[in-house]
Amino acid sequence: MSDAPSTVTPSERFPGADCVKIFGTFRIARQPGKILVALLGLVATLIWGSLLDLIWTGAKKGVDPEVITAYSIARYMESGFEEGKGDAGIYEVYSRHLRGRVSTIVGSVTPSGGTVIEIGGMCRATSWMLRCHPWFSLLFFPGLLLIWACAGGMICRMAAVDFARGETISPRESFAFVRRHYWGGFLLAPIAPVIGIVFIGLLLVLGGLVLAIPYFGDILGGLFFFLALIGGLAIAVLWVGWFAGGVLFWPAVAVEGSSCFDAFATGFHYVYTRPWRAAFYGFVAFVYGAVCWLVVHFFAHLTLLATHKCVGIGAAAASRTVGDDKVAKLDAIWPYEFLGRAFPEVTWHGGDWISGLLIFIWVCLVIGLVWSFLVSYFFSAGTAIYFLLRRAVDLTDYEQIEEIEEYVHEAPPPAGEAPAAAPPPAGETTREASPAAEPPAPPPASTGEDSQSGPSESPE
Repeated sequence: MSDAPSTVTPSERFPGADCVKIFGTFRIARQPGKILVALLGLVATLIWGSLLDLIWTGAKKGVDPEVITAYSIARYMESGFEEGKGDAGIYEVYSRHLRGRVSTIVGSVTPSGGTVIEIGGMCRATSWMLRCHPWFSLLFFPGLLLIWACAGGMICRMAAVDFARGETISPRESFAFVRRHYWGGFLLAPIAPVIGIVFIGLLLVLGGLVLAIPYFGDILGGLFFFLALIGGLAIAVLWVGWFAGGVLFWPAVAVEGSSCFDAFATGFHYVYTRPWRAAFYGFVAFVYGAVCWLVVHFFAHLTLLATHKCVGIGAAAASRTVGDDKVAKLDAIWPYEFLGRAFPEVTWHGGDWISGLLIFIWVCLVIGLVWSFLVSYFFSAGTAIYFLLRRAVDLTDYEQIEEIEEYVHEAPPPAGEAPAAAPPPAGETTREASPAAEPPAPPPASTGEDSQSGPSESPE
């Protein structure tokens, strides 16, 4: 791989000339390997959160289902907040709130004021979990990072190889890459800016302790207060870079094989060097992703609706009583309305729980695939944006990515041909074998005259 930078054509200096490559992320994101990895990540997250909910609700520490709304109102009114008890799990309430916000954001197609409000609602939900349930958060968020550092890294690596070379690698090959760069790259890259923010914040706290000293602290603290301002500016730069360029951290590791500090430094550099270009790429990716989400959402809804209507006609022979009405068996087991309420709460009677449970699993799989596409698109679009910004800032060709030996598959030698000998170790010289000496030619066959004649005279 050549390290010589290439030149950017004049048409690529305008971001609209190369942003069309973002439109290829739908093809990249819908590949089965990425969808499968995203689905496994979602299932692992569900299992982890549900396990913690089981522990917390078992200890009588459940919450009210509308607690996040009450917390948001209290924060907006700047009034006190006291959380009540309930039967719902913390992860259950948190995940349901985030799903609703994400559906609203993506369903809006274009960013607007409502998008900012929904993002603020997601931040307030996270603030509620951190403030009101710190021990739960201390277990949940590190587990979330462990899961998605692997799943997200695998999707980014598969998207990087596809975007750069048009090749498809298997989840097994992407996992081999992630395993090599997991701890020092994918896992620590999102944490590195947080470590910097915490470190600078601790220094500012120490400065505040100096300012608390009477007289001497007043003079010294006031004299060097400009250092506190510089520290505050550094925190602001790190926070904005982490929020705006965080989507580039894992693609940087997936493409370059970078360490955690190189990954977040690269993401910061690209965002702060080309802020408007990065914002334009993000806008295009958001709008295109929202349209793709609506298409996938529509096909999933049409699939479930057609299945419910057609199977319901056949199952109408067996009716069930729901309240005062008689309905078909399928309507009693699975009263489908729309994708957002694909499986409302129902009560199964008799043996209906068997078919109801199995239908519930299959419907959840369909819904999981829809959300898996959204996750796959998010990481694939982030990888595409990384390639475009790297091209604009570093003048690097799209085809340049880190090579891994496991990805090089040499063709076997033809039948009947011995495999090539392995090269000698470095520093060891080999002696070329000299051609074998040809055996002497046999003497000519003797004739009758030669046998009768005596020995020939030697020449003088």
